[in-house]
Amino acid sequence: MKTGDGKRKLPSGWRWARLEAVCKVASGSTPRTGVSEYWNGDIPWVTPTDLGRLDRPVLAATERQITLSANMDETLTRLEFSVE
Repeated sequence: MKTGDGKRKLPSGWRWARLEAVCKVASGSTPRTGVSEYWNGDIPWVTPTDLGRLDRPVLAATERQITLSANMDETLTRLEFSVE
């Protein structure tokens, strides 16, 4: 749903903020989708699609998951994060 000024209507308790004010913004790479042993694992793989579907300020699940083999691929960019 959008407001009159074209912005999305925010859920109760949310406020507008610049993304870099609340998280680290980075671009990386995706594990090769043609390597089946990289996918359907236990490690959440966050995509812009996952972020666009948020209805609260918590990412509880992702559409795709990778395996430890994909995580060990040296061509990937890794981001450090903490779980609170």
